[in-house]
Amino acid sequence: MAGDNTIVLSESVDPTYWTTGAEIIIAPTGFEPMEKEKMTIASIDGNTITLNDTLQFTHLGSEYSLEDGSRSWNISAEVGLLSRNIRIIGQSYPEIGEEQFGARVLVSKFTQDGTEYRGYAKISNVEFVRGGQEGWTDAFDPRYALAFLNHEDSVDNDEYNKESYVKKCAFNYNYNAAIGTFNTNNVLIEDNVVFRTMEYGVRDEGIGNRFLHNLVVLTRFVGIHKDQRQNFFKRGCFYFKESLDPEFKDNAAAGCERAGFAGTGHICSSSKRWSNNVIHTVQDGIFTNTYNPPVEVREDKDCVVFRGFFVYKAYDYAFYLLTHDTVEMEDNIIVDSGVGIHPFLIRPKATTHNLEEKHLRINNTLFVGRNDPSQCDTDAEPSYLWFDKERNNGGTMWPGRNWKGYATGHAGLLWPIFSGIGVPLGKPWVNGKPKSFPLLTGQVYLNDNTFANFNPGQCDGQFDSAIRTNPRGDDMQFPIISTGTKFVNVAESSRVWMDRPIMKLVVNEHCVDMHCDGLKKALLIDTDGEIIGDGIPGTIIADAAYEWEGNPSAGLGYYRVPKTMVTTVSGDKIEYEDKLPNTGIVRNEQCTWVEEWHAYKCHGLDHRLLIIESMDIDTLDRRLSPVAVLANPGADGYIDLINGPQDFSCCFGYACQKRVSNFYSIIATNMMYEIHLTSTPPIHMRYRVKNNDGGNPVLLKVYFPKPQRIDIFVGDRFVSPNNIDL
Repeated sequence: MAGDNTIVLSESVDPTYWTTGAEIIIAPTGFEPMEKEKMTIASIDGNTITLNDTLQFTHLGSEYSLEDGSRSWNISAEVGLLSRNIRIIGQSYPEIGEEQFGARVLVSKFTQDGTEYRGYAKISNVEFVRGGQEGWTDAFDPRYALAFLNHEDSVDNDEYNKESYVKKCAFNYNYNAAIGTFNTNNVLIEDNVVFRTMEYGVRDEGIGNRFLHNLVVLTRFVGIHKDQRQNFFKRGCFYFKESLDPEFKDNAAAGCERAGFAGTGHICSSSKRWSNNVIHTVQDGIFTNTYNPPVEVREDKDCVVFRGFFVYKAYDYAFYLLTHDTVEMEDNIIVDSGVGIHPFLIRPKATTHNLEEKHLRINNTLFVGRNDPSQCDTDAEPSYLWFDKERNNGGTMWPGRNWKGYATGHAGLLWPIFSGIGVPLGKPWVNGKPKSFPLLTGQVYLNDNTFANFNPGQCDGQFDSAIRTNPRGDDMQFPIISTGTKFVNVAESSRVWMDRPIMKLVVNEHCVDMHCDGLKKALLIDTDGEIIGDGIPGTIIADAAYEWEGNPSAGLGYYRVPKTMVTTVSGDKIEYEDKLPNTGIVRNEQCTWVEEWHAYKCHGLDHRLLIIESMDIDTLDRRLSPVAVLANPGADGYIDLINGPQDFSCCFGYACQKRVSNFYSIIATNMMYEIHLTSTPPIHMRYRVKNNDGGNPVLLKVYFPKPQRIDIFVGDRFVSPNNIDL
């Protein structure tokens, strides 16, 4: 606790090294990275250490569990020993604070007189003090405290005794990264303590390097440190973006002003298993961005897995996943973070018409909204956040807190974004908002996950949500399919939250004259009824008729229904109440409106995603919307209007709009649908019902203004017509 001068370690330590006068670093356990504390041991008695001074901050050290006792987790401050007998010391001189020019060790190779000399290093129990030189971060000249450059392969038990490793070392205050491996493979980096690095803590750009039981405390963000005008880049205490098939176990990252771990993930097919890694007191826990700066798209790496991470006190995102790859997640624990998982999968662009099946699958993961609801430290913003607000204009923050007048707080899982590309060029990411059309496929599978401690009435009246739409997924929220979801101490009102569409996007340069579709087309398929809460399989659907005949700016009402849908063959008008009296996604008497969710929960209907795609060459130029999708025409008819994705071109005005003619509709199977376009139908169209393998069929009746021959294909198979005269 703050004010104490003793700490108790949970594990025994070697008194040979943990001695009076040795320096230690105590990791923070709140949201503020600067609450780390560097101390000197005054005395030690078993596992009890008396410090040379009193603690300024409280450092947690407790076991926590769910209300029903089914799951538990431990939050304890890591304590690392910084003192070693062998020391490599950067000179201290008056200008070092400004010049940040410390010592460095480089292990590499060179050629002289036609002979190649390759270095190797066995470094253990060494303390690096004031290491590295700020600003020199490039792979061709990494001026880190310790860097392996073009070292190539290290061979365990090499016959010439030239293997390389870094064991039990301490990196005590650094002006750059502590350790870097570049074109260096199979090096063991184990049991090291790293304190205060710049931009990166440990950086790997090799193959098969092994990182075991390392601790990184406090990695400063260079944008703040150098008072830059803007800096959108997210580095990490562990930076593995160019790393291939590393081993990563039992590591801890604490007090990272950007990400705890920044990388692409572990290859699904690898025989290695990541496990027992802890990340906390960070802006983002796991930050993945394969779009910008770009990484090589490898054909042998189309699936990555995140396994065995414990992330807590991530102020914005525990997992931010902007990636080209299919993602598997399992056995993770997420506690007290702004957002648990933000799925953002990209490629290929919708304009290519290519189908690449990809998904996010989350297995056996625990989401805890608030570790201790009585503590409101979530409202005490970390010191680094001023830069995100003032210099980056909020672009590198989670925007969903107190969103658009709602007191929204923490969220466990966001509805997924599947987009052609990520974010604007020159900016690694901006508020998680895509800058391209939605993909033609995508879904999230939830299997045996637990959500706990998501409730209304949290700090400053915020309400938390276990599963929430992505407030920046304006064009499409792809389906979530859930099995075996469990809730512990979660109010029914906090199980699901669906955001409302953003009115300011109803302008020429975005969604033109109607609401964007995304936040009105969210679908959750609850295969066992555990999310709905009654144990009966069902679906949760958005309010697609929000502002129907309401706010005129929303552009939604019967006046937008194509005239062909409400006109007889003889030219007479069909009254709306006779053919399409109901609005929104089709429902039945077993559908119930849940005001706290902004959504309907339904039984007895198999809602699915129908994608209508124009394959014509003018798909970007000719507007077909609103597209009217009418379920069960007649007295029980439900009319839904689809706008289509917004404009992502760089010019303004109607003549410049480039909007792909793909339309995402939530329909129910075992029904007949009538579809009318506002303009002339394309010559070539593709219709696909997603997540309906082995399910009931859907009958589509599509209006064509001219009685021309229509050829139908199922895949590549031509379906012969049965209404021709022979």
